[in-house]
Amino acid sequence: MARPPLRFLPFVAAAVAAAPSPALAGPKADGLPVTAEVPWVRYANSAAGRTLVEEIYDVDLDPADMPPAIRQGDMVFGPESFARDILDALDLPLPGLNQDPTPGVLVLEMNGVTLRPYCGNGESANGALNCSPLVDQETVFPSVGNQAAILQKVRGYMQDFGLVVSGNRPPPYLPYTLAVIGGSASNAGYGGGTCGIANVACDGLKRNHVSLTFTSCGSSLIPDIVAQETSHNWGLEHTNNPTDLLYPTANGGAKTYVDSCMNIVSNNGPIQCDYVHEHYCPQGGGSQQNSYQEMLGVFGPAYTDTSPPQIVSITPADGSTFSPDDSFTVSANVDEDTNFVGVRWTWTEGVPEEIANSEGTYTKCTNKVCDDDFGVFLDPNETNWDFLTIGPGAPAGTYSFTFEVMDAFGQSDMQTITVQVVGGGTSGGDTSGGDTSGGDTSGGGTSGGGTTTGGTDGSASAGGTSGGSDTTAATGSTTAGGEDEGDGCGCATPGHHHGRATWLAFAALLGLRRRRR
Repeated sequence: MARPPLRFLPFVAAAVAAAPSPALAGPKADGLPVTAEVPWVRYANSAAGRTLVEEIYDVDLDPADMPPAIRQGDMVFGPESFARDILDALDLPLPGLNQDPTPGVLVLEMNGVTLRPYCGNGESANGALNCSPLVDQETVFPSVGNQAAILQKVRGYMQDFGLVVSGNRPPPYLPYTLAVIGGSASNAGYGGGTCGIANVACDGLKRNHVSLTFTSCGSSLIPDIVAQETSHNWGLEHTNNPTDLLYPTANGGAKTYVDSCMNIVSNNGPIQCDYVHEHYCPQGGGSQQNSYQEMLGVFGPAYTDTSPPQIVSITPADGSTFSPDDSFTVSANVDEDTNFVGVRWTWTEGVPEEIANSEGTYTKCTNKVCDDDFGVFLDPNETNWDFLTIGPGAPAGTYSFTFEVMDAFGQSDMQTITVQVVGGGTSGGDTSGGDTSGGDTSGGGTSGGGTTTGGTDGSASAGGTSGGSDTTAATGSTTAGGEDEGDGCGCATPGHHHGRATWLAFAALLGLRRRRR
């Protein structure tokens, strides 16, 4: 069964005004200079300046026209929710239910974190940037104890699905759902009795949302609340079955994702993702939910990944020489046996100061945490991962670029190419490249035994600190270099290689049928 669109549901009640997003610069047109001061550096396949809704629908929207968030019971439907009422307000149709299941990554943040209400990149939320409109001011969430037990139980709940659950963060260019655990409802500005809250995103179209789980409802209930909040993030609503993890009251007892059609509990408003629920429970007409099948539809079944992604070509070839009259596009192609990867390009040498970031580099990556962005739901094997077009007019000098690719398990590949621009002549440089023997392939070995989803992440560290909550190492894995705090700064750091480590899973599943429409 192919996956339906995801929706992100929260765990609180009332009506919340959407945090105003900063005005977007607009989509970058291919071939236009990154800045007028450096006309010889031009965009290539850029998605920067486009919101998720604009990318999915291929439309341009005025931020001023975005409707406010809708709060129904414990669910917050913001501008990236693909909720029925939000789409109606934007005069957009319901999205098609035609995506294949895509594995996911869930990070349990239990070591304390500060969340900000605005992301600054046009998104309503992004776990890697520690930003979410679930807080209305910069808010500190304290660490929690008993981390290993929480992690183990949440993994148990997710064990049937293509989902990696970790206490560590991956590098920020790999999208992940962030479950913040700690503090009380009042600490986050909510009323007593609130156990958690999360945004909704119907149809699985946003994979970097944030949920909050408060410890004030009792430590024994934390795993159940985490499961419910993150399931809201992935498109599930509340049901009337007390044994279902989506039952609206934290009542303890044995819980699971129930594999049957159950009535959806109304939250003082219409069911916003009814078009997804109806796919799995057609007899319910959108008023029933099969929690188990919807999770399978989003992530697919648990599986074992034994093949790291491979960089199969990179252009221009390492060592190429160009004249100032030449132009070349820096690009790469990968081979990956799943339908999801995170990628990052980093320009490390010869970067014009007019476009250099605080690290002295210029970056482009997935997950909207770099200087330039790739789009969403790109097929790893069909995408030309273009970085920039350089020239004509590039000054003589040395230019180095690093490309990284990582799958959902944290298995990765990396190459660095260095080219020269020399003065005089018009002899075109070698842009055929393609041979992966060029460039830096350090760390490119295979990971060996592979990793299994369904709640095991199998790595020692891949960003952040686990506080002892995540120590299981998969066979043949290596340590994936950590990124601190998930604030995106590491995206601008040159030369990071995260190894062929088995950390997370956001890769694609093989042999899965498309969802019937």
